[in-house]
Amino acid sequence: MKKQFVAALMALMMVPVSVSAEDADISMELNYEAAPEDYEGTWTLVNAYTADDGILEVAPDACTLEIELSIDANKLVDEAAYIHADATNLQGTMSFNHDDIDVEDYKCSASWENWTTVDVVGEGECNFSGADKFKIRDDDEGVFFDVITGVEIDDMELFDVIGLNADGQLIVGYSEDHIEKDADAEWSYAYIFEKAE
Repeated sequence: MKKQFVAALMALMMVPVSVSAEDADISMELNYEAAPEDYEGTWTLVNAYTADDGILEVAPDACTLEIELSIDANKLVDEAAYIHADATNLQGTMSFNHDDIDVEDYKCSASWENWTTVDVVGEGECNFSGADKFKIRDDDEGVFFDVITGVEIDDMELFDVIGLNADGQLIVGYSEDHIEKDADAEWSYAYIFEKAE
């Protein structure tokens, strides 16, 4: 009887815990007004998301993402009008702290031309906002989603979008409908980070 209880308990521990986005009070909608400066800092993974399961709990402190701005000085931001301005990119480092993950930190980047809004004001002035395409140099090609969440996704695509929600949480994930440009698109799966204090 004791062995059966232990086996049942172990089986329950293997089932991923998920709650609806509404119950978890987490918005998966992007803030398309967010400025590049809002992305700067150290972010700690707090939840994950799949379109099928909703919000998922994650292993505590399993992943950290550090983001800083990098500037392409005097970039040709409007080729047709031959206008130059400083262009803002994101550079990042994704690190893992989990017993089942043993890799070097992943380098990440987002380029200025892929922001939701690239507003060329005039010579020397260009504003950027919204979400961006995000490249993670990911040896696992799934940022260990199955290890950290307990959820396996068949034919998982690389996480390729970074954005902020209305509550200032950072979302990094995959959307087959290009959510970085289309507010009606949806996330397929994602990690959700909060800024470290």
